[in-house]
Amino acid sequence: PLGRTKTSPAISDYVSKIGLAIYSCSNYPFGFFNAYGNPVRKDSVDYVIHLGDYIYEYANGDYGWGQSIDRVPLPDRTIYTLYDYRKRIATYRTDLDLLASHQNFPWIPVWDDHEVADNTYRDGEADLNNTESSFVQDGG
Repeated sequence: PLGRTKTSPAISDYVSKIGLAIYSCSNYPFGFFNAYGNPVRKDSVDYVIHLGDYIYEYANGDYGWGQSIDRVPLPDRTIYTLYDYRKRIATYRTDLDLLASHQNFPWIPVWDDHEVADNTYRDGEADLNNTESSFVQDGG
């Protein structure tokens, strides 16, 4: 789909104001993303900042029940692999308001733990103990 973008002002440009939309913690099965669409319909911001947790890696039912509103995140399991993350992001991007926001505004993303794994740290993440056996058992 076609979209638009905007470059940042030059250091010498006079700017009286910059409109920002700021989001965080977007959980697909909790509900619709109409907050993403409102600035599009009003053409009211210049940039979107997302402060992290753009997606969650949980299976449906672990943190939100999407079946009642037809918003079950795919794949419907806790995600671990690159394929899983790509499929989950693709599922989120089926929301028309989120898609419209991406098409109309430049996004400034800040990564948080759920973009890669829950509560990641040097030696692993929250649900894995970072051993060869946990890698084989729990995901690639």
